[in-house]
Amino acid sequence: MPFETGHTKQGGRKAGTRNKTTLAVKEKIQQFIDGYTIEEMQEDFKKLEPLEKLKLFTAMIEFVQPKLQRTNAIIEDHTINVTVGGKSYKKR
Repeated sequence: MPFETGHTKQGGRKAGTRNKTTLAVKEKIQQFIDGYTIEEMQEDFKKLEPLEKLKLFTAMIEFVQPKLQRTNAIIEDHTINVTVGGKSYKKR
């Protein structure tokens, strides 16, 4: 029987309640990370192939350095048209 407008929700999880499986997986990952020292990470990094190192580095850098927005600048007749994130700006 489909939900009908005007009826109240019955059963199921309450809003904001975390999924038990997801919570358990997050806890296991946190335990793994807590037991993994920076020295072990550095040693494992040294064992990676160059392409694997680059992929790991680019994945980690996003947590440290924010991504830059795409920028486009066009100069015509002493007018500069700059587009940043879909917004255009003109300067004469």
